[in-house]
Amino acid sequence: PVSYCSKTQELFVTLSNFKNPEIRNKVYRKADIRLKIIITKKVNGVWTVTEEFPFNDPTYSVGHPSISSTGDTLFFASNKPNLGFGESDIYMSIRKDGKWGDPINLGDKVNSAYDEMFPFFFDGSVLFYATNKGKNQKADFDLQYICKTGNSFGSPKSLDKFNTEEDDFGLIIHPKGKVGYFVSRRAGGLGDDDIYKVTFKGEYNLELVVMDKKTMQAIPNPKVKFSDNISGALAGVLLSRALPENTTLSVISEIEGYQNSSKSITTI
Repeated sequence: PVSYCSKTQELFVTLSNFKNPEIRNKVYRKADIRLKIIITKKVNGVWTVTEEFPFNDPTYSVGHPSISSTGDTLFFASNKPNLGFGESDIYMSIRKDGKWGDPINLGDKVNSAYDEMFPFFFDGSVLFYATNKGKNQKADFDLQYICKTGNSFGSPKSLDKFNTEEDDFGLIIHPKGKVGYFVSRRAGGLGDDDIYKVTFKGEYNLELVVMDKKTMQAIPNPKVKFSDNISGALAGVLLSRALPENTTLSVISEIEGYQNSSKSITTI
């Protein structure tokens, strides 16, 4: 796995870590090949290693990097002993003034007593990853995601539409959010693990609350009119409706006792 940051123009790469003498002379298929992360940059047209991630260790694996779009937060997987919840866990390291901070375990919202791997941090707010929370180490991977707000994470959710009874892992999404790729061993493939492409439908869900400007309290069952004449479903103070992509429309309040107000909403 690799991860590219367009802001810093750095490419984070997973490599095999051969420094451990225990595996140097073993046949590959019998060796426990550990992983490490290196950071590269194109210098005079040539990809050049600028540094190794400082928390690499030849006695355990550090790999599967996913760098934030700002270049200051790196998510990765590691089976570092005596620090995680089980087999392989997902960690986060924050870079400040050019120095990587100590790895932070993402905790039991993400990690379990089994394997969590293949993190992918999308749009600065959603972390996708794979987990095999089965009863044995050969359990199949499923895709999950968790949303990040500020410095905290919400509750993990399963990507049920992607998951099968076989391995499903390694989801990455194009920055524009239209196309993604992931790996699966599902029935109908050409071999063992196959790569699949997914396209995301261009529809958004609008959740609208109308508030009293003086009290900042929500107005129950607000009456509003959309410029496309499509109404939304009301539930107390929340009005919800679907919005197509690449659309701009206005919404106007029509509430007795209040001065009408309008708002422009766009999905461009």
